[in-house]
Amino acid sequence: MKIHALTFQGKKDKIVREEFLMLLEIEKLNLKKGIYSFDSPLNDVAKNIQLIQGSTLPDQLYSQVILASHSGNSDISYFKNLDRLEIGDLATLYYKNYKNEYKLVHIYQELKDGSIIIHRDKKQDHLILITCDKRNKHLQNVYVFLRYSSTVY
Repeated sequence: MKIHALTFQGKKDKIVREEFLMLLEIEKLNLKKGIYSFDSPLNDVAKNIQLIQGSTLPDQLYSQVILASHSGNSDISYFKNLDRLEIGDLATLYYKNYKNEYKLVHIYQELKDGSIIIHRDKKQDHLILITCDKRNKHLQNVYVFLRYSSTVY
């Protein structure tokens, strides 16, 4: 499956067609959003869900896909409803013709100080979602998902 996006950039509203690297889906939140590659100018938390440098992709052993987005009220607040998630909820990443399914296993908070410690089992594949806490601007919420299935689609 090829996933494309049409975006408008620049003063002349030039149409840019760029392929997403992967697609994130969380059915419980009615969230389905493409994720751009590391080197794309659209891989920016001010524009989209950002794939964080240091992530390892789902086709690598013991992958750690780290995504960040806003949780406020704007059009780019793709993670505004993550606080509705509960342990055991599911998320899916579509990547390179594979459907990677993950289950939420841990939720915790970190100080919002420009760095973050990821608590995970290093011998497992994970999806990590990070967003600002809605009630405390000095905290960020971290959602740790464990991959339980990867199938060709």
